Amino acid sequence: MKAREKIYDSVKDMNPVELGIVYEQIRLIKRMKSVLPKKRKPVSIEEIHEMTSSSESSWANTVIED
Repeated sequence: MKAREKIYDSVKDMNPVELGIVYEQIRLIKRMKSVLPKKRKPVSIEEIHEMTSSSESSWANTVIED
């Protein structure tokens, strides 16, 4: 028996209160899916060097000082 069929069978036996709880869980899952951050492509070391090349200070020294 597939998961979808098991879920349908379980839902048939639930009372209204239980169905309300299940529905709230489904809504939370949907909301979480829409809030999850999108995957970004990894940034290459060359791109990092390009982005940080305009900085006139030494980041290493700043980190050491902190």
